[in-house]
Amino acid sequence: MDWNKLLCSDQTGNARSPIDQKEEGRDQFQRDFDRIIFSTAFRRLNGKTQVVPFPTSDHTHTRMVHSLETASVGRSLGYLVGSKIISKHKIKKDITPYDFACLLAAACLAHDIGNPPLGHSGEAAISHFFQNISEEYFNNQTEDIKLFYDSPLSNELKSFNGNAMGFRLLTYTSKAESNLVGGMGLSYATLGTFTKYPYTLRLSKDDKYGFFTADRDVFASIAEKLGLIQMDSSKWCRHPLAFLVEAADDICNRIMDFEDGYDRGLLSFSEIERIFKSILNLRREELTHYKENVEEKTKIKYLRARVINKLISQVIKHFIKCEDGILNGKYDGELIREIKASKQLEEIYKLSSEKIYSDSSVVQIEAAGFKVLPGLLTSFFHPALMNTDNDSNENHKKYDSRSKKDRKLRSLIPSPYLSGETQEEKILNIVQYVACMTDWFAVDTFRRIEGIEI
Repeated sequence: MDWNKLLCSDQTGNARSPIDQKEEGRDQFQRDFDRIIFSTAFRRLNGKTQVVPFPTSDHTHTRMVHSLETASVGRSLGYLVGSKIISKHKIKKDITPYDFACLLAAACLAHDIGNPPLGHSGEAAISHFFQNISEEYFNNQTEDIKLFYDSPLSNELKSFNGNAMGFRLLTYTSKAESNLVGGMGLSYATLGTFTKYPYTLRLSKDDKYGFFTADRDVFASIAEKLGLIQMDSSKWCRHPLAFLVEAADDICNRIMDFEDGYDRGLLSFSEIERIFKSILNLRREELTHYKENVEEKTKIKYLRARVINKLISQVIKHFIKCEDGILNGKYDGELIREIKASKQLEEIYKLSSEKIYSDSSVVQIEAAGFKVLPGLLTSFFHPALMNTDNDSNENHKKYDSRSKKDRKLRSLIPSPYLSGETQEEKILNIVQYVACMTDWFAVDTFRRIEGIEI
């Protein structure tokens, strides 16, 4: 693969106006970052659980805070890697390390944008609904039922993945809105870097996939523009910078969740200090500003900052070492599993799983997600597929109580999510509606629909 093609800043979707094209002060990657951060989908991440559900403390991480932190780490990785790549390859003169930094920051900012509410089990809860879906949801239309069960979408929704929904959020525009820029109108490079799993479920080894089969042609056009190596009809090798997005996400997940565990009293100071010092591999006298009389919380924050900096350096070193294999499409590993601090990071994950992710406050809400999200889909799925084209006063007289209820539920669904022209589009739209909800909105809507709260 060629870095000059991989850094394509052309905008996807319809061309922008000549005035916008001449706009100075921001390059396309900066515009990508701005479009993401000002989007409704990104704003909703502030109301979605990262680990701790319905936090009572402002310090606790939401998905928005996590995304901003990941973008910060990604920016550092991008700038430092970009400096090395530019000095090593014949890169266009107008490309600077700053472009790498902005590109990584934008892709990292969006990396969780398709994740559903109510924590890590949100994906499993949506999958649970489609694993148990019955024919009654299809208005008893035999042809529609068969079309769904025979389609790739059926299996994809049984293994629902937030990455695929994120790709759709960033790129999809309905035919009714075809005069608008496709999705958010991001650059090819940002979308390629965002796509952690550049293949469909059919070619996945572990139920992880980066886009729905319905969006395969969209990604194919992105891959062609970037010069990504095609491995199969619906599988490409990763954009090299996607490895750094994954590393930035992993660093923030491991380190910041670990610190949150201490703040919530689930991990002791000595547990955190021991592992952080082990990663740094420094003698006490080398830990400047680290005094015995400083409070523990301040010490943890100081060590955490040093640790993240150390991990960034190790990831950059290993990325450059693997660059040839990455560009040839032969490397498909995880950078943080191969750096010097990999053992400590694995220990952090193990402790977090035992003491943070399994804490009763987390598990209870995630368990509730298996009631709330399938409950919302149960309520909205049938009404969303209703054919209202031939409604008339005469038809209204024939509606039974179920039909009247469905029409009322349909009226609660925002019109953009009812605009699909095909059954596939309608199904994906209603799943997107539920997946984009915040934790509180999902719970409140479920309570009201079920009559638990009026």
